[in-house]
Parts: sequence; structure tokens; C-alpha cells
Amino acid sequence: MKHIILILLFPLFTIGQQIDTTITTPIYKAYISKQLKQPVYVKYKLYKGGGTCKRPTTFTNPTKLDLLTTQYEKSGYDRGHLANAEDFAYNCTAIEQTFRYYNVLPQTHNLNRGIWKQWEEKVRTISQTDSLLVFAGGIWETHTVKHNMRIPTKCWKVVYSLSKKQILYIVIFTNTQLALYHDITLDDLQNRIGFKLDFSY
Repeated sequence: MKHIILILLFPLFTIGQQIDTTITTPIYKAYISKQLKQPVYVKYKLYKGGGTCKRPTTFTNPTKLDLLTTQYEKSGYDRGHLANAEDFAYNCTAIEQTFRYYNVLPQTHNLNRGIWKQWEEKVRTISQTDSLLVFAGGIWETHTVKHNMRIPTKCWKVVYSLSKKQILYIVIFTNTQLALYHDITLDDLQNRIGFKLDFSY
């Protein structure tokens, strides 16, 4: 019976999610795992997101960190933004800063261009009338490696109202071609990611 319990609990444990570097930009903070060569999550404020600035066409890594960059090419995975580009389209310098390799995770097309995008739009709509703190990140429950990239099995998003001092949404997404999502509790999320979120900024 003990073996069955261990098997059922195993997916809750994350692999290699130790955060050892923080990058602070003018618009978001990225929390990096050198082992994964990618961000574990990002955190940013959002109020009245959106605008008319065009999306850049290239991603850069203006650091000395060894991050996933060329591995994305022909991998079949999107460079999935954590701090959403369109959220910062009110400022053309700001939107360009979202096109950094420390702000993206490998996401399936169906996730990145489907329900992940829908939630980005939903959060941006909420930001028109409320000041938000947004968290977005990944969970690595297996050692899945494709094109020399560790692929997060799930992605997640937390939306916190700074005016109401309360969490509005905590959502977890499957990073698969059949991209699904469901609500979870803060305790459940923090158990899965292995650390507590800081709601100060």
C-alpha cells in the first residue's frame, strides 16, 4: 500500500526548480534556475495593460547567463512569454524588454496560442480597473528533455489584486497539445513548486 501512495504523490514533487539568480528589469522580476537554463517564474505589476506598440520579432539574452536560446529553433515549442508582451504595449521600450530568454518557457503551440493567451487577455482586461500583481511560471515534474531543453510539464499563473489585497485567480495549465487548465489553491501550488510566493513588490 505504501508503494501505491508514493506513486500517487510523485507527480507533486518538482525537479530542478532551485532558484539561484534573480533578474530585475524595469517592468518585471525573473527568477532563474541555472540548472534548467530558464526562468522558474516571473512577477510583475500590471495596471491598464495594453497599447499600440508593435511586438518585436527577435528574442535576446543580454546577460552572461547560460540560458536556453537556440534550442528553441525547430523544437516544436513556442517561446511562451511569462510577462506578457501585450501587457506592456503602452511603451515600446517596455514591450521590447519582454522579449528576453529569461522571460520565456518552452510551451506547446496549443497552450501558448490557446488558453494561455486567453488568460493573458483576461488578466489584461481586469487590469483596466484594478492594479494587479501577476505571477507566471512552470513546474517540472519529470525529466522530459527535448532539443536539449527541459520541458515544464505544467505552467501556472497567479493574479493578485493590489487594491483588494487578495488573490483573484490561481490557475494551473497542462503543457501538452491537449492544453487544459483548472483552479488550484495557493497551498497546492506552493507544494508543487516547492517555495512560497512573496506578494510584496
